[in-house]
Amino acid sequence: FNIVSSSLINAEKPEILIPNICPVQKKEINLFTAKGGKGKSFTLLYLLFELQKTGLKCFGWFSEDSLGITKNRMNTLKNTHSKLQNIEYDLLGKETRLQNFIKSDKNGNFEVSDFFFEFQKAMKPYDIVMLDPLISLIFKDENSNVEARFLMNLLNVWIEKDNKTLLLIHHDGKGEGSSSRGASAFIDAVRIHATISSID
Repeated sequence: FNIVSSSLINAEKPEILIPNICPVQKKEINLFTAKGGKGKSFTLLYLLFELQKTGLKCFGWFSEDSLGITKNRMNTLKNTHSKLQNIEYDLLGKETRLQNFIKSDKNGNFEVSDFFFEFQKAMKPYDIVMLDPLISLIFKDENSNVEARFLMNLLNVWIEKDNKTLLLIHHDGKGEGSSSRGASAFIDAVRIHATISSID
């Protein structure tokens, strides 16, 4: 245990990226949730533009849409926001399947999948990594806090080690007033949780 007197600790504020647009905490997991059709993908496409504009290298994997659909949405955003005209960043779409980051061994215990290690290597050049949706990373049961905790611990260790900022899109549960779908460990593990809703 590396116990330290508070008198010897230097105070640090969390580093917030694009605070005047939508706060994103650097080197942390930032979770964005909403019900279907509320504009999660549009919102994150826009945030990636703004983050790339600050000099950060961004990557987005919109695994529920084709690259052509995503490009059309990007063009819509560029037509709306002229300051984004010359901004580009790297993408993957549903043409490449986003796979589980964890698997189970012969005894049923969770372990890291080979796909995650391949993905980790591919993400080396990027500062910002966006994944849509979170459910694609789940192996078996999104309602299991044991599995959710294993996955979120894996992501937190990775972004700390490789100096990444992670943006995740997740669906809200069904019904009025319900919050993030699945295990509570998803929300427990993130530093910023933003919900997206329509303007009435």
